[in-house]
Amino acid sequence: MSKISTILNKRWKFCVNKKIDLLLLDDNYVEFKFSNLKYHLLFNEIYIYESLKALILFLFYLKANKLSLYEIYLKIIISKFDPKIAIGHDKNGKIFLFKKLFPNKISVAYQFGYIFENYLSKEYKKISNKKVDYYFVFDERSKDLLKKIITSKYIISGSVKANERCDWNKKRNMIYDVMFISSFRPLKKEYKDFKLVKYYNDHDIFFIKTISNFCKKNKLKFCIAFSSLRRDKISRDFFKEEKNYMESVSNNFLTTYLDSYSLSEKTNLCIGTFSNLAYEFLLSKKKVNVFYKNKKVGLQFLNKNNSNFVFYSKNRAQVENRIKSLLKMSHTQWKKKNNNFFKYNKYDYKNIRLKKLIINEVKN
Repeated sequence: MSKISTILNKRWKFCVNKKIDLLLLDDNYVEFKFSNLKYHLLFNEIYIYESLKALILFLFYLKANKLSLYEIYLKIIISKFDPKIAIGHDKNGKIFLFKKLFPNKISVAYQFGYIFENYLSKEYKKISNKKVDYYFVFDERSKDLLKKIITSKYIISGSVKANERCDWNKKRNMIYDVMFISSFRPLKKEYKDFKLVKYYNDHDIFFIKTISNFCKKNKLKFCIAFSSLRRDKISRDFFKEEKNYMESVSNNFLTTYLDSYSLSEKTNLCIGTFSNLAYEFLLSKKKVNVFYKNKKVGLQFLNKNNSNFVFYSKNRAQVENRIKSLLKMSHTQWKKKNNNFFKYNKYDYKNIRLKKLIINEVKN
């Protein structure tokens, strides 16, 4: 029933009727805007004429076909749009499929989220074509891991989404003092990773309570960036469940319906645990720390260049002192203190480098 509902909710169009320079295959994750290019976002739409044509080709040339029905459909659509270049993130795999179907067209991939080394080969196993022309990645670590699997020209740029959405250079009045980046997930026993999700949720309770009490004592404004309001998770519709869960843990946070990126721009200090958003903000020079109870857990990005950003403790007084010292630090002091890390990791402000590359490729 859910699959039927998904199909009915698509935007139905009769046929493709335009030529473009650039095709966006990232499900509008970054919300790119290009003022000097003809571009199209291929997302949440079905073309009737091309669908029927793909079905006929698939059925009549079944034995000769090396492509799936979806691949035939996509090939017909993209051929009609005739883009010179396409861009997409690495999570949905569409940009890799584009390069498979159109090996002579330019493909640009960008990293969607933090890479867990243990799951790397499993994540990319389903991708038949392991080649793209350009690959924009978070950092050197991501580049070193991915180049073992994907053939490409790698460009280190930080988080493409955070680069596009957040403007840390712009001076603005901070509305909130502390923001906690929620890594909440609905707890359902049928989930394969039920135990892991439960552990993450339970782990965060200690820090949410500690931050909440600290802010209450010091008359500071505390907000939570809800996981359920992020674009890649909003379709799962668990906002009420997450809100109820947070309210059972803290009665001191200010409820807001802003997404995490917008909220972070209005906040002095961001604190996270298991969400890779913390690392994305960090790469964009935002004042951020990740808190863990012990060194056995957490994201795997701790090294000599970024140890200032990770704090391990399950002692409330120690956690409160850490928050206090971070709040006292200005953003200028923050950048200066962590200058070695920011030198090591290149931040592509507003994706200027990426956009310049795309424009140059279109003109060539």
